[in-house]
Amino acid sequence: MENENPINYIRLFWAVFGGIFLAIFLNLLAVKAYLTYEANMAIAAMEEMTKKQAVESKKRQAERQSQLEAQRRETERRQRQAKIEAERQRSIARTQNEVCSFWRQEYASNSSEYNRLMKEKACQK
Repeated sequence: MENENPINYIRLFWAVFGGIFLAIFLNLLAVKAYLTYEANMAIAAMEEMTKKQAVESKKRQAERQSQLEAQRRETERRQRQAKIEAERQRSIARTQNEVCSFWRQEYASNSSEYNRLMKEKACQK
C-alpha cells in the first residue's frame, strides 16, 4: 500500500508561513504594548517632575518675596534712623551755635577771663 495521505507541500508551506506570520504579528503587538507602557511611564514621570518644579518655583518665589520685603523694611528702618540722626546732629549744631552766641554776648558785655575761656570753649569746632 502506498502512502494514503501524501504530504501536501503547498498546505505545509501555508501552515508554516501562517504560523511565522502570526508569531511576528503577536511579537509586534507585544513590543508596541511595551513601548506604549514605557512612554506612558516616562510621561507620568515628567508630569510629576514638572509639578515638583512648579511647587519648588513657587516656594523659591515666596522666599524671594519674603527676602525682598525684609530688605525693604530694613531699608526703611535705616532711613528713619538716618533721618533721626541728621535731626539730632542739626539740633546739636544749633545748640552749640546758641551757646557760642550766648558766650560771645557775655564776653562782649563783660570781658572777664572766665567769660573769655567759656566763649573759647563753646565756640571751638
